[in-house]
Amino acid sequence: MKPVIIEQQSPGCYKISGNLTFATINHKTAITLEPGIDASIKLDFKNVEMSDSAGLALIIEWLKAARAKQTAIHLENLPKQLLSLAELGGINSLLFPES
Repeated sequence: MKPVIIEQQSPGCYKISGNLTFATINHKTAITLEPGIDASIKLDFKNVEMSDSAGLALIIEWLKAARAKQTAIHLENLPKQLLSLAELGGINSLLFPES
């Protein structure tokens, strides 16, 4: 399994790649992003190969941390698996509050 990799592309812009699964996400992954440093954060999930509910939980944790620091997070290219899980759980509005 490919580990989750979070690479900063520019200030406030991050590329997420690898797998967002129970097997690859740990506490260190959850605290990788530092909301509050930038006014907004853009996360691009284009290179995520596999995801499960652990990936969705990770995104929710990032959103909660950002909200606490009054930092906006913009999610791009979310994997279909995560979108399906969010829809099934009725939490699309958490991922895309402007929708």
